[in-house]
Amino acid sequence: MVDLAREFEELESFAQKFGGDNFDNNPRFASVINEIKAGFEDKNAENVGNNLDELRIIIERYLPIRNPTAPIEATYAGNELVITGRVLKVVQFSEDMFIDIYNQRGELVKEIALKDDPTGLFNEVVPQPFENGVYVVQLQYHDLIVTDFFKVP
Repeated sequence: MVDLAREFEELESFAQKFGGDNFDNNPRFASVINEIKAGFEDKNAENVGNNLDELRIIIERYLPIRNPTAPIEATYAGNELVITGRVLKVVQFSEDMFIDIYNQRGELVKEIALKDDPTGLFNEVVPQPFENGVYVVQLQYHDLIVTDFFKVP
């Protein structure tokens, strides 16, 4: 139960930190978090584990901060993280962009500096194994920040 409690604290803090309004305004989170707390009170590890799985799923599904100016997608498979996206531009020239990857403990695990092509497209492959957990990919482009989440089973 101690490991489950630690993971719950990490995930809840992670969702609050990186989810912003998407976390605050979505009742699914409050419902699942209440179920997890009830599972701890009842000392029901199976219930807590199942609800932690549900929390990971809804973090990945509902917390990304999207903006049509800079859509981004992160997918992880076979020890490779693929980050793709596009930034809409007025003037067509390559620009520096910065992507940060944080684990569910809120720790920065990787910083990536890259350039898009003149039309704004970018693709970055990160051939690196990640520990199990939920991660956020955060793109900063001028004064805009967008995120996508991925899960490592």
